[in-house]
Amino acid sequence: MNQLAWLDFYCGQWRLATSVRGNPVRKWVDREVALSDLAGEGWIAVEPLPGQVSNFDSKSSALRFTLTRTVQ
Repeated sequence: MNQLAWLDFYCGQWRLATSVRGNPVRKWVDREVALSDLAGEGWIAVEPLPGQVSNFDSKSSALRFTLTRTVQ
């Protein structure tokens, strides 16, 4: 089963919201920590906003990502 999520930067925090009802919104202050945590959990960036970079490269300038991962 594929799970979807959205990661964005809002009011000084990186926020992750998933497509699973009842999952809380997770937050990070540091972008590199957020991206590292999510990559370690199997999340893959599949659709940044137009003009954004489509991976977890800490040098990219993306402020929003659509993420996916496969869960069993």
